Amino acid sequence: MWCQGPDVVLDVEDLIAHCRKHLTVHKLPQRIHFVQTWEMTATGKVKRG
Repeated sequence: MWCQGPDVVLDVEDLIAHCRKHLTVHKLPQRIHFVQTWEMTATGKVKRG
């Protein structure tokens, strides 16, 4: 799930509830990290690792 915008408010409990509703148990995230920006590569893709 990727939400953008200054007016977007995400709550951890709501996000976990959404995941439980739409994912099977073994696919539930173990950790949730909120970030302000993504580090991008020179080609405009999200940098991994």
